[in-house]
Amino acid sequence: MAPKDLKWPNSMYEIHTEEVIIGERTTNELHDELLRVNRTMKQMHASGQPLLGNGGLPSVDD
Repeated sequence: MAPKDLKWPNSMYEIHTEEVIIGERTTNELHDELLRVNRTMKQMHASGQPLLGNGGLPSVDD
């Protein structure tokens, strides 16, 4: 049985709800950024541009 003086929604509920909203927003922004980077990499690859600076990673033999 719940205590009679427990208010709903309470502060813990409000804090958790805000954290969920922030987490969802962050996840959506990260997803959008990953899609943007993926498109950029595909465009660079299609045009023959190196994906890494300085012509790519140095060879193991260098």
